[in-house]
Amino acid sequence: AKRLRDEAEQLGFDAKPEFEATFERTELPESVPIVVDSYTTGFEYPPDFVDCANYLHARQLLTHRFYWTPDTVNRFNRRVILPFEYKNEIVGYTARSIDPDVKPKYYTQSQPGYVFNIDDQQNRRRKFVLVTEGPFDAINIGGVATLGNEINETQVDIIDQLGKQVIVVPDRDSSGKNMIEQALDFGWHVSFPEWHDTCKDVNEAVIKYG
Repeated sequence: AKRLRDEAEQLGFDAKPEFEATFERTELPESVPIVVDSYTTGFEYPPDFVDCANYLHARQLLTHRFYWTPDTVNRFNRRVILPFEYKNEIVGYTARSIDPDVKPKYYTQSQPGYVFNIDDQQNRRRKFVLVTEGPFDAINIGGVATLGNEINETQVDIIDQLGKQVIVVPDRDSSGKNMIEQALDFGWHVSFPEWHDTCKDVNEAVIKYG
């Protein structure tokens, strides 16, 4: 497919026609937003809510919109809920446990081909789009996330449609190797920041170095 695209471009054909992804609207679990100052106003918030807010603060993620629910099924009351949005509609979410020993770490409802934080890219005057594996990493550097180390063709089309130079910042572990190989196949660039000896991903680097 890549060879055919390259040949088409050399012949002057548009190898990337206008692409429009569609995702179905999804409801979040019944929840309330975790606002930056919401648990310091004197109101007696539930301890689990406060723990979730403190978790986001420690990971430097309170600039983004997260939610909390008191629902104890699958320990959702001990998870931060991150909505997935596309064209200002919620189309999925992930709920991340704040307790390190809980399995699974994430409960995710996502539609095939979705790219996290893609809406935000329209407002950024950058010549680059930074692609990460996890959504927390994308939040920290204003990039997008593929929600895994496998990048599918729909995600490639959505990201390429931005018309920007694509730079992948992979996790520095064995699973990140697959993402690197795919990125090169797509003609994207790959970045290797010099924190690989101390941090495995962007969020860890932001927590450690700012």
